[in-house]
Amino acid sequence: MIKIALKNKLNIIKPKSVSIISFNPFSFRSEILFQYSKISNIPLEVCVDKPEIALSLQKHKNKNIILFDTPGINRKNEELIKGHFDQLKNSLRFLVLAATTKQEDLLQTVESLISFGINRLIFTKIDETDYVGPLLNILFYTKIPLAYVTNGPDLSFDLCDSTFFFEYLWQLIIALNWILKTSE
Repeated sequence: MIKIALKNKLNIIKPKSVSIISFNPFSFRSEILFQYSKISNIPLEVCVDKPEIALSLQKHKNKNIILFDTPGINRKNEELIKGHFDQLKNSLRFLVLAATTKQEDLLQTVESLISFGINRLIFTKIDETDYVGPLLNILFYTKIPLAYVTNGPDLSFDLCDSTFFFEYLWQLIIALNWILKTSE
């Protein structure tokens, strides 16, 4: 979340005004998000119900980008998710998936959330796995465009657009081809 905010705020060619709204004030992740937003001077609002979300949206309506963080919301809690998404009309909706997650869990997550209008994917922890097949399957299965991948902990450099992922795959294919040829 903070990587996307920083990438847009610090864009040399076309910087954007950014704010973040978090739906879960009780998670450890929200505290980390608060610290990063404070350091980077990106406004953060923490909401616990629909009226607070509406107020935060009104307060930040002049921003180019408003990022919504939903830490700790179980994908099986459809009523809570629907309540949050109902207020976000005409928005890009990114689903963040960890590359280290089992394929079955990735598929269940996508299947349970796709009806909420998810229209972009983000793969995180790409540097922590050697198996990208499940991610390719998700792209093939959903037909949802990949927007970003994260490949490390560095806030300013490790958020890459989707071309990084496909270049990475191409390098794996070339390496595999070389290994197969040299082992003959």
